[in-house]
Amino acid sequence: RAVKLGCTDSVASSYAPSANMDDSSCVYDVFGCMDGTAGPYCELCTASATYFDTDEQACLPCTGGSTAMRTRLVVVGVVLLVVLLALAQLAMFGPGITLLGVDVLSFALVIMYIFGVRLISAAQQQPMWHPRRTRHTAATDTTAPTPAAAGEAGRLWLSFLALALLVAGAGWVIAETGVALAERTGLSKTLVGTVLTSAITSTPELVVAVAAVRRGALTLAVGDILGGNGFDVLFLVLSDIAYRAGSIHQAVSDKQAFWLALNALLVGVLLLGLLRRQRHGMGNIGFEGVLVLGGYVAGVAMIIAG
Repeated sequence: RAVKLGCTDSVASSYAPSANMDDSSCVYDVFGCMDGTAGPYCELCTASATYFDTDEQACLPCTGGSTAMRTRLVVVGVVLLVVLLALAQLAMFGPGITLLGVDVLSFALVIMYIFGVRLISAAQQQPMWHPRRTRHTAATDTTAPTPAAAGEAGRLWLSFLALALLVAGAGWVIAETGVALAERTGLSKTLVGTVLTSAITSTPELVVAVAAVRRGALTLAVGDILGGNGFDVLFLVLSDIAYRAGSIHQAVSDKQAFWLALNALLVGVLLLGLLRRQRHGMGNIGFEGVLVLGGYVAGVAMIIAG
């Protein structure tokens, strides 16, 4: 029989049915996540919606804008929160230098927050690294939103602003009630502020996070929690502006400094959890969830005891 050289692999695009001896001329069409945002660059896969994962050794589905890609933004947000908490703690133990009655580190908090937001935006537009998508990574809904009908967007904005004003008014009432509660019951203002009023005012964020999780928007839930906490740190700046007796950072008690350090520790633990991505843990909760909950309970107990 005559020898016919050519590609003998039927999967290859250059497959030669008449060839009976392979001459290493096989060419494979590679499609999928060629930008690398949903996983490693494509290898071996021929389906347009898959990529080859070298760790799983399997073709996995691609999803543009996946949870794995958005995790990068969450990680940057967590690091920003740690930096903001560290700056606030430095202000408490710093020299207390003020400018126009405001601690200079309060200005640093604002500058760092703006820089961090710009950094998050840059990480989205020009990422320097990509988290790896696996079959365990939750997919996100990439369906384009339906454009709002004429006038509907305006009504939504009005509803949003009305609800925001309602929440703000409720926050003021809660703050006044917390002060009165501390004065009439003799409870520590630190305890009332860090446990009772903070838990109540965080309820809207909890509702948003739970609703997002139920709809499968996992990154939105985590981003809501971390983004809200990062913005909350800026309240120290507004409080410092309103406090006219000097630096408010220097006026707070050691218990507040302790609570701030504990928050930085818990956020650091959360960052470890985001990087480790444990699949299963105690009670089907990752180690970071157990440590954060345990650390919070321990912190509250120390404040009550001290």
